[in-house]
Amino acid sequence: CSCAVPAEVGRALRFLRGESWAFSAMRLTLLVAVATQALDANPITKVVSLIREMKTELEHDGEQEQNVYDKYACWCEKTSASKAKAIDDAKELVDSLADKVRESKGLAASLAGKLATVHASLAQAIEDQETATKAREAEREAFAKEDEKLADAIDQVTKAGGELDSPGAKAKLLAITSKLQAISRSPRLSALQTLEASAPLAVKQAKGIVADMKETFEGNRAANQKVEAEKVRLYKELMLAKGKEIDQARKLVREYEEEVADARQTAARTVESREDTLEQIAADEKFFTDTVASCKEKASDHTEQVKLRQAELDGVYEAINVLESPEARGLLSAATSNFVQVSMTSRNARATAVGALREQASRSQLVSSVLAMVNSGVSFQDVQDKIDDMLKVLKQKEEQDVKDKDECVAKTNSNLRKADTLSAAVGRIQKRLDGARHLQADIEAAIEAQQAKQDEQQDLISEAETDRDEAHRRYESNLKDDEDAVTVLGKAIKAMEPTPALLQQRGSRALVSKANSVVELLKHIQTNLEKEIEQEKQQEEDDAAAYEKQEEDNTATLDAIKQRKSDLSKDLSETRSDAESEEQDLTNEEDRKGKVTTLLEDIKPGCDWLLSNYDKRRKQRQEETQGLYTAKEILGGSMSPSAAAGFLQK
Repeated sequence: CSCAVPAEVGRALRFLRGESWAFSAMRLTLLVAVATQALDANPITKVVSLIREMKTELEHDGEQEQNVYDKYACWCEKTSASKAKAIDDAKELVDSLADKVRESKGLAASLAGKLATVHASLAQAIEDQETATKAREAEREAFAKEDEKLADAIDQVTKAGGELDSPGAKAKLLAITSKLQAISRSPRLSALQTLEASAPLAVKQAKGIVADMKETFEGNRAANQKVEAEKVRLYKELMLAKGKEIDQARKLVREYEEEVADARQTAARTVESREDTLEQIAADEKFFTDTVASCKEKASDHTEQVKLRQAELDGVYEAINVLESPEARGLLSAATSNFVQVSMTSRNARATAVGALREQASRSQLVSSVLAMVNSGVSFQDVQDKIDDMLKVLKQKEEQDVKDKDECVAKTNSNLRKADTLSAAVGRIQKRLDGARHLQADIEAAIEAQQAKQDEQQDLISEAETDRDEAHRRYESNLKDDEDAVTVLGKAIKAMEPTPALLQQRGSRALVSKANSVVELLKHIQTNLEKEIEQEKQQEEDDAAAYEKQEEDNTATLDAIKQRKSDLSKDLSETRSDAESEEQDLTNEEDRKGKVTTLLEDIKPGCDWLLSNYDKRRKQRQEETQGLYTAKEILGGSMSPSAAAGFLQK
C-alpha cells in the first residue's frame, strides 16, 4: 500500500488538527468516509496510524499546557501567600501604631498636666517673691524711720547729758527738761519740773534720768537693728530659695514643653504612618482579591481545557475503535475493491492474538487479565466489551483523582492561609494583651506611688497641724504669762508712783531719786513686755496666715494627688476591661486556629499520599489505558503483534 496521503485525507487531518482539537464523532465519521474513498490498499491501517500521531501530539500538548499551568498555579500560591502575610504584617503594624498613637497622646496629656502644675508653681513663686519684696520694703522703711528717730533721740539725750555737766546746769535744768520731754513722755521728766533749780539733787537726778533714757534708746535701737538684721537674713534666704525654685520651675517648663512637643510630633507622625499603612493595606487587599479572582478564573479555564482535551482524546480513542471494529472493516471492505483482506481461521486468529497479548501482559496487569480471558476461550467481542468497561473505570478513576487532588490542594491551601491568618491574629492579640498587662502593671505601680504620696502628704498635713496647735498653745501660754506680768507690774507701778512725792514731802530727798528710778525701771520693763506682747501677737498672726497658706497649698496638693489617683483608677478599670476582652479574643482565635490545625492534620495523610502518588498513578493509568487500547486493536485484527510491540515500546 502507498504511504502517500491523498489530498482529501490531508484536508480532513488539517480539519482535525485545528486550534480547538475538539474531535467529535461526526468529524471522525467524516474522516472515515473520506479515508475509505481516497485510500488505496488497506486504508484503515493508514488512517489509524495518522490518528495515533494526532493522539500523541494531543498528549504532548496537554503535558506542556499542564507544565505551564503548574508554574502559574505555583506563582498564584506563592504570591497570594506572600501578599496575605504582607497584609497581616501591615494590620499588625496598624495595631502597633494605634497603640503608639494612644501612648504618645497619653504622654502628651500627662506632660501637659505636669506643665500646667509647674506653670502654677512658677507663678506662685514669683508672686511670693514680689509679696515678700513689698513687705521687706515696707519693713525697711519703717525700720529706717524708727532708727532715725532713735538716733536723733540718742543724740539729743547725749547733748542734754553734756549740758548737765557744764557750769550753770542748775539754771538750765528746766530748759533741758523741756527738750527731753520732746523726745520722751517719761513721768520722771515731769517730776523734774516740779523740783526747784536750786535743789541740790535736781541735777543729779536729771543726769540719772538722762543716762537711763540713753541706755533705753540705745537698747531699743540695738534690738531694732538686730530684728532688722534677722529680717534681712530671712528675706535673703527666702529670695534665694524662691530664686532656686523659680529657676527649677523654669527649667522644668522648658523640659516639659520640649517633651510635650516631641510627644505630639511623635503622635502626628505615627498617625500619618498609620494612615499610609492603611492605604497600603487597601491597595494590597485589592491586589490580593484581584489575584485570587484571576487565579480562580485561570484554574477554571484550565479545568475546562483539561476536560476538553480529555474529550478530544476520548474522540480519538473512539475513532480508532470505530475504524477497527469488525463492522467498519466489513463495510469498508465492501466499499473498495483495493482493500487488503487478511484471511485467518478463528483458531489462527486466537493464537496470533494470544501471542501478541503475551508480549504486552508483562507491562500491564489489565492486559494480563485480557490475556487470561482470551486463553479461557472468551469470544473476542466479549473481551473487547470488557476492555471498554475497564477503560470507563480508568477514566472514572482519572476524573476522581483530579477532583480529589484539586480538593486536597484547595482545602490545604485554604486552611493554611486560615492558619497563617489566625496565627498572625493570635500574635497581634497576644501583643496587645501583653501591652495591656504591662500598662495595667504600670498603672497599678503608679496608683501605689500616688497612694504613698497621698499618705505622705496626709502625714505632712497632720504634722503641720500638730506643730501649729503646739505653737498656738505656747503662744497662748506665753501671752498669758506676759499679760499677767504686765498686770503685776502695773499694780507695782501704781503702788510705787506716790512714793517719791511722799518722800519729797517728808524730806527724804536721798530716797526720792531711788524711788523714781524704781518706778521708771518698772515702767521700762512694763513697756518692753507690752512691746513683746504686740510682737508676739503680730508673729502669731503671721504664723497663722503662713499656716493657712501652707494648709491651702498642702490641701491643693493632696486634692491633686487624689484626683490623679482617681484618674489612674479609671484608667486601670478600662485597661483591665481591655485585657479581659483581649484574653477572650485570644481564646476564641486560638480555638479557631486549633480547629483549623486539627482539620489540616486530619486531611494531611490522605492528601500527602494522593499528591505524592498522583503522577505515578496517572502514568500507570495512561499505560494501562494504552495497553487496553492496543489489546483491543490486536483483538480487532487491525494491528500485528510486531506493530503492537513497537508502538508500546515507544
